[in-house]
Amino acid sequence: MKQWFSLAVLSLNFLFINAQLLSVNKYEIAVSLPDSMNNIEIMADVFLQVDNGKADSVKIDLCKDFVGVGCKISSVFLEEKKVEYFLENDEQLSIVPEKPLAAENLYKLTISYTLFKKEDYLKYQYSDFAFQANADMAHINAAITRADNWFPKLRGEHIKRLPPFDLQIKVKKEYEVMASGKLMKIVEDGSYKTFFYSSYKEITDRSLYFFINKNKPFLARYDNGFCIRMMVPADTLKGNTKILSDIAFKSYRFFESVYGETNLNEYKLNSFVNESMGYSGLFNSCNIPERLFVSPVILNELYIPLRDFIHEISHTWWGNIVSSDPKMNYWMFEGFAKFSEPFFLKTILGKEIEMLYRKRIRLVVASNADFIPPLRFDASSISDQGIKNDAAYHQGALFLLTLKEMMGERDFINGMKEYVNLNRGKITHPDNFFKAMQNNTSIDLHDFFYDFLDKPGFAEFTGKTENLGKQGGQFKYRITISNTGNKYLFTNMLLNNYKKTDTVIVSIPAGQSKTFEVFSKDTLSTPLFIVDPDEVFMVRNQGLRSPGAKLYTDANGKLRVTGIVENSPFYKTGIKNNDVIESIDGQDLTKNDVYAQHRFIHRQEGTTMKVTVMNNENKPIEHSLVY
Repeated sequence: MKQWFSLAVLSLNFLFINAQLLSVNKYEIAVSLPDSMNNIEIMADVFLQVDNGKADSVKIDLCKDFVGVGCKISSVFLEEKKVEYFLENDEQLSIVPEKPLAAENLYKLTISYTLFKKEDYLKYQYSDFAFQANADMAHINAAITRADNWFPKLRGEHIKRLPPFDLQIKVKKEYEVMASGKLMKIVEDGSYKTFFYSSYKEITDRSLYFFINKNKPFLARYDNGFCIRMMVPADTLKGNTKILSDIAFKSYRFFESVYGETNLNEYKLNSFVNESMGYSGLFNSCNIPERLFVSPVILNELYIPLRDFIHEISHTWWGNIVSSDPKMNYWMFEGFAKFSEPFFLKTILGKEIEMLYRKRIRLVVASNADFIPPLRFDASSISDQGIKNDAAYHQGALFLLTLKEMMGERDFINGMKEYVNLNRGKITHPDNFFKAMQNNTSIDLHDFFYDFLDKPGFAEFTGKTENLGKQGGQFKYRITISNTGNKYLFTNMLLNNYKKTDTVIVSIPAGQSKTFEVFSKDTLSTPLFIVDPDEVFMVRNQGLRSPGAKLYTDANGKLRVTGIVENSPFYKTGIKNNDVIESIDGQDLTKNDVYAQHRFIHRQEGTTMKVTVMNNENKPIEHSLVY
C-alpha cells in the first residue's frame, strides 16, 4: 500500500512569459511513499492562469538547488493531455502547448515525478536534515532553503510565502504527522488515518514542509485556549513534556509581546532524529532533538540546551512572518534569533543572563573580527560554516544588543513591532529594518547601522590623558577618546573620579574625537578611564588584532584551541584544532577565566606571541605566531 499526502494551494505568484503575465492560481499535490519508504512519489497539479494576452510557453523550476536529491519525471499533462517537455539541467522544464494559453482561462498542468537520494546524497552537509525517506521516517524540511523548490514553481518565481492551502496526509496508523498549517482533524479508516491541515487564516507559511514518523501525540493546554501540539518519543521522561511545553508557551507569548502577535494561539513541536542537526525552526513550529525528551534536561549557565529551543521558536518571526534574502541577509534570520535567546531569558533569569550572553557573544566575534565579513555578505561565497555562523549568528546578535543599548529598550521594542507590522508576510531588506528603528528614536542611527552592515571588523579607538593641573586640592585631567577606525564607535566608559566612579556613553563617528574631564585625588594611582569595561561592545584599541581561534578548557582541565580560521596567526603556524596549549609566552593560562585567556591572545599588529603545544608524543613544541 502507498501513503498519500495531498495539498491544495492558492497562489498569488506571477511570472512574465513572452511579455504575458502568467500566474499560479492553485496547487493540488499528492505525495505517496512505497512500502520500502525509500523515495517520495509526487503528483502535482498546477493550475495556471494568464491574466491578459496569451502565453505560448510555460517554464517551470523543479527541485532547483536541491543537492543530493534526484528528481525523475514520469509524465507531464496539460488539460489531461500528455505533452512533450524539455528538461534543462535536471531542474528546469519548458513546455510548449499546442495552442497558446488564453487570458482568464484556468489550465491544469500535471507533473508526476519521484524524489530519491542520489549517490552523492551523503556528500552534502545537512542532507538528512533536508530530505529523508526510510522505514522510520520521511520528511522534506523547509527550514533549509535547498528544499524550497521540491514542488513545481514558475521559472524565476520561487515562492517566498505560500498562499492558502488545504493539506491531507494519509499514513499507516503507526505514523504521526507534523506539517504546514493548522491541524483541523484526524480521520481513521481501517489501518490508515488521514491528517487534515488548513493554512492559518492570518498568514500562511513561507515554505512547505512535512514530517512523518512514529512519535506519539501530546497536547498541552494553557490560558486562553493556547495549545502546544507535540510529537514525542514513546520513551519520553515524565515531566519533560511540561518543561518543554512551558518554555515554548512562555517564550512564544513573550515574543508576541515584543515583536507582534501572531493570533494563531498554538505552536507545534516535533522530536527530530537525524545525523546533521536536531534543531530547525519553521513557521509556528519547530523540531528539537530527541534527547530533550528522553534524557534529563540539565541546564548550564547559558541555559543550554533550552536556549537553542528558544532560538527556533523565535524563527516564527525571523524568517517566516518576516523574511529576507538568506543569501545576502543571513543575519536577519539567525542574528535576530540569536538575539532573541537572552531577550527572553532575561524575563525568567534576570538581567544578568543578558550581560553574560553579551560577554560570551562578544568574545566569539572579537576572536575572529579580522576574518569575518560584515553583516551583509554573500553566504554562497563563503565555504567555512564557522565563519558564516560567527558573522550572522553572533555578530548579528551583538549588533542588535548594541542597537538596543543605543535606543533604549522601550524604543527598541517599538521599532521591532513596527518592523514586523509593516513587513508582515513580505520579503524585507535591511533598509526596511533601519527605517522602522529610526522612526522610533531621536538618535541618528544611520552611520552606526550602515557601517556595521557593510564594513568588516570592530570600531577602533585611542585614548589620551592630559594633566591640566591641580584645582581645589584635586588633579584635573582631560580624557580624549578618538575614533581612529572607519566605523561608528558606540560604547560605555568608566571614569574614575574622586570618590566615585561614573559610567558615561561614548558615541563618536569615524574620524572624530570626544573629550571628558576627570578629577583625581592623586596622580594616576588608578586608571582614570576604562573603555568598554564589561567587554560587551563592538570596539577595540587601535591596532589590536584578533587571533582567528578560540580557547577552551576540556574535562581534564587542559587548555585547547578550536575554531582556527584559515590565514589566521594560529593557522599559519600549523597549530591544529583541539591541540593542547601548554603555555603562551611562558604562562600557564589554565587558572585564568575564559575572558582573561582570550584577552591574552589578542595582540597588537606586528607583534609575536610564543605558543607551546603538546604534540602526539606529549612533547612540547613551541610556535611563533605573528599578528
